[in-house]
Amino acid sequence: MGSQPRVTAYRHLVWDWNGTLMDDVQLCLEITNLLLARRALPPMDTVRYRDVFGFPLRDYCQRIGFDLCRDSYEAISDEFAEIYEQRRYECPLQKGAAALLAERARLGVDHSLLSAYGQERLEEIVHFYGLDSFFSAVVGLDNDYGEGKVERGRRRMEEMSWDAAAVLYVGDTLHDAEVARAMGVDCLLIAHGHQSRVRLQDAGYPVVDDLGDVEPFLAGNFDPRS
Repeated sequence: MGSQPRVTAYRHLVWDWNGTLMDDVQLCLEITNLLLARRALPPMDTVRYRDVFGFPLRDYCQRIGFDLCRDSYEAISDEFAEIYEQRRYECPLQKGAAALLAERARLGVDHSLLSAYGQERLEEIVHFYGLDSFFSAVVGLDNDYGEGKVERGRRRMEEMSWDAAAVLYVGDTLHDAEVARAMGVDCLLIAHGHQSRVRLQDAGYPVVDDLGDVEPFLAGNFDPRS
């Protein structure tokens, strides 16, 4: 008989969605470049995108050249969202996402989802990928502008029965680190999403390359500093 799997102190994992569990980086880049081209602005490649993307999204739009005096941030966001919603089911899950959720659930670990995506659309796409059963809660925002995730994270922490020491937040942006800090929980950042490893390392939390590194990290067999 084989040895029993190691179980870490983390009993609840809070997951970000876009970029962390779903791989929508290329779709977001394609749509952004389309919106830039419509305004005769230069396109970005993936490296630049990961180097400049961030929250607040309003500031990100200004950094990449949108004139918010000519086009309001809300109008640009709505234009982006219209195309994104038409194409969102083209995106794959990040490699190993479903298997990782299943393995942690098998070990008795609870999961919830916390996203800057709108609530109804988040629920729809989680259902599309067949991941509903893994999450005790699917938590999105009440707007399409990525605003309010910190506050929603604090509220989620109040709703849960877990002690903060038992909770790990897993995301792919510096904003996720900010949310985790506001929740008072540990954070693990993954560099396969919307921001580069170099930027993520500034948050002061462990950073891994992809979901394949998460299970070893949780089992205590991976040093993200190496």
